[in-house]
Amino acid sequence: MADIQVSGETLRSGAKDTDAVAAGVAQARDASGAALADNAFGLMCSPLFLPTYTLVKTAADLMMASAEQGLRNSATALRGTAAAGARRLGA
Repeated sequence: MADIQVSGETLRSGAKDTDAVAAGVAQARDASGAALADNAFGLMCSPLFLPTYTLVKTAADLMMASAEQGLRNSATALRGTAAAGARRLGA
């Protein structure tokens, strides 16, 4: 079986890119909170649409928070792998 060699700099660069994607997900989650102003559906329609909107928004917020955390965890793991490789090689 052939060894696979990846430079630590490549891993660190990937971690930086992953952090940037996580920041974008966080920004999207924050922006979704401003999507609809209070009473956006009006007095007549709010009882019909607001409960469904709130449910969908809550689920979307939870999914985006989970995605952001997963990306941040991946970036941390990439940095850890780069550091472990550098220690093993004495770099």
